[in-house]
Amino acid sequence: MQITGKIVWISDKAIIGEKQLEKVQVQVTETTPDYPNTLIMDFIGKGVEFASKYKVDDMVEVEYKTRVSEHNGKKYNGIKGWSIKSVSISDPVNGGDVN
Repeated sequence: MQITGKIVWISDKAIIGEKQLEKVQVQVTETTPDYPNTLIMDFIGKGVEFASKYKVDDMVEVEYKTRVSEHNGKKYNGIKGWSIKSVSISDPVNGGDVN
């Protein structure tokens, strides 16, 4: 699955789990004019290196996977980013590139 849009937030790096892996979260909002989707994706381990190359307001395409985990009888959704790259988005109103 993928989302293309603007980075609106990047978390600070955190250390998680027994393996002491680095984690960073990236929030991307689509630039579609009507009903843009927003996702916050986790980048863990080597994925942190990829996400660290970008900053707020960068236009990106992120490939991600969803997963369900269970803890103490409750189920949780998770979104893990595994690929991120810069893109130029065409501006449908003025023509040309937004980025």
